[in-house]
Amino acid sequence: MNQPINGQDAERSTTGKNFSIRRKDFSILVAQSELFNCEVLSQLLKEQGYNVVGRAVEMEDTLQQIRVKRPECVILESEISGRRSFDIVEQMRESNQRTKFILYTSKPDLRLVANAMQMGFLAFYMPVTAWRNYISAFRR
Repeated sequence: MNQPINGQDAERSTTGKNFSIRRKDFSILVAQSELFNCEVLSQLLKEQGYNVVGRAVEMEDTLQQIRVKRPECVILESEISGRRSFDIVEQMRESNQRTKFILYTSKPDLRLVANAMQMGFLAFYMPVTAWRNYISAFRR
């Protein structure tokens, strides 16, 4: 994904189609299990010019905000309120929501990531320290 300067268009490819979005017009909901992480990520996105429409730290609140605010994208932690985030994606797919999901995981697990991609998550990310630990494990 390109990382343009504030105010420029960001381009993405989904299912083979290219489209442009303006950061300020692209609504994002941040759903993380820890309030601090949720606030920090939300603030970083806002500073980059993204329209953060909400923050959630519990499963039911996440579902409610998706239904009411209808964000274009949800950055969703792999487990929230002790439940797998896949439940949220399944429920939203059943109700024909067009929301895109990005998986956040602090524990690198190839099976989890593969399942997420099969379920329709747009992308995934993990903290830099997790990437370093993951890469160093392969080097041993």
